[in-house]
Amino acid sequence: MANKTTLFIGSVMGMSSQTITTGKGSASIAAGNYYLDHSTDSLSLCSALESALGDIPEFTPQVFIKKDRHIRVTFSSAASLDFTSAQTLKTLLGASSDTYSSSASHDFENISPLLWSPGYPGEFIYTPNGIQHNKEIVESVHKSLDLSNIQQETFGTRKRQGWQWDSIMASRLHTTDQNGLGGELRKFVDNVINLKYRFNVYDLVEEDDNSTAEITLTTKLGPYKKLEAVKRVWSRKKGTADDWGSFILDDCYVVTEMS
Repeated sequence: MANKTTLFIGSVMGMSSQTITTGKGSASIAAGNYYLDHSTDSLSLCSALESALGDIPEFTPQVFIKKDRHIRVTFSSAASLDFTSAQTLKTLLGASSDTYSSSASHDFENISPLLWSPGYPGEFIYTPNGIQHNKEIVESVHKSLDLSNIQQETFGTRKRQGWQWDSIMASRLHTTDQNGLGGELRKFVDNVINLKYRFNVYDLVEEDDNSTAEITLTTKLGPYKKLEAVKRVWSRKKGTADDWGSFILDDCYVVTEMS
């Protein structure tokens, strides 16, 4: 069933070079900083893999996030994939096996740790929904006890945003695995937010667990970093069991783009 959501796409910093092999040759991705997906090809891991595979003769590859949040790799003709020497790439794409037998299409089993969707749109805390940020002044104020003397020092402005959800399925937050599973907020927090890695937000994106079509990203908001670490990813929704929770992601600030 299709539904709208607020989609979070994170990044990885300092990834080492990754080389995968296929039945028709090898493909290498340069070391660097990447988002899982991004409109700028040089910042997109999906685009980097697609470009590397495209250098192999007779391949016409596509690498994209599907509406069911999993990654798909397709070829114009059947080919195998081997991640034995590309374990970081394997993990970031959500692949669970080192090797995949020859096929024209490969769908990876897990959701990438660089992607999170709550399953429905979040409420923007500091602006109307869909607006990137609220501008706030950064200042230091010193006051006398009776307020007759007030001294203010202004350091500039910063761009703040946050999101909140009153009711999220636990499967999107944190289930039984202590380290979190692909698709859970626990995994995204540990691999992106708490590492102070950049992430972008796309509001009102259509997802569908039963669709293998490519997801269509909306206007990019960000990149953001969260000022302080997330200490817990699940709060009990009043009157419910463990299958529903609530979450507030606050104190996120727009930062300069990575290179």
